Amino acid sequence: MSILKHWRAALVLSTVVALAGGYGYWRTGGVTLVPKNSVGLILSLDRSHSESLTGSGPQAAIPFWQTIKVVSTAEQTHKTQVLKAKTVENLPVAVVMEVKFKRQADAAKLAKVYLNGEDKFALVLEGTLELEFKEFAGGTSSLQYLPQDVLRQAMETQLLKHLQASQELNSIGVDVVEVRLNKQWLDPALQVPADTTVKAAEILKIIGEKARSEACKENPTCS
Repeated sequence: MSILKHWRAALVLSTVVALAGGYGYWRTGGVTLVPKNSVGLILSLDRSHSESLTGSGPQAAIPFWQTIKVVSTAEQTHKTQVLKAKTVENLPVAVVMEVKFKRQADAAKLAKVYLNGEDKFALVLEGTLELEFKEFAGGTSSLQYLPQDVLRQAMETQLLKHLQASQELNSIGVDVVEVRLNKQWLDPALQVPADTTVKAAEILKIIGEKARSEACKENPTCS
């Protein structure tokens, strides 16, 4: 009878130890639950990363040495800050974009946006989009930024093609699927109907500095 009691006590103790160990393994990063439409990127303390990604579900890593970073591969949307640039005529333009994208399931590309284990993807994406817009604007005419629906739609199509061909975005594992221009500004002298035949210099002379000052309110191209 005493042997049976000891056996039961040993069984209970081993079960408690196993559960505690499992809980500790989970809490120290040993197991990470990766949701659907996501992958797991395994990073190590020596700043290296796994060459392959994990799938969805519970995924194990070496506690205290490795961590699993969950990365969504579903469609996402990033809204930029005000992006400023100069057109081919060297006139200022500015836009706010909404960019829909998906992240590539590529371990090397995903690992590029981690600094000391911290996810810097949003900052890297914003900076890359800013540089790409400057490059794009430098090859376009200021008149293409006039606030008209037809011109805006054409601009969105051109921007989409430009961003889809971007090697910089591809290098961080970003596939752009859609671009929307929320806002756009250009030099106040050009904020006129698209069919105008008056040149920008003549418009400036007509409206005067006071009118220009009024036109510059909340227009980031004036700063």
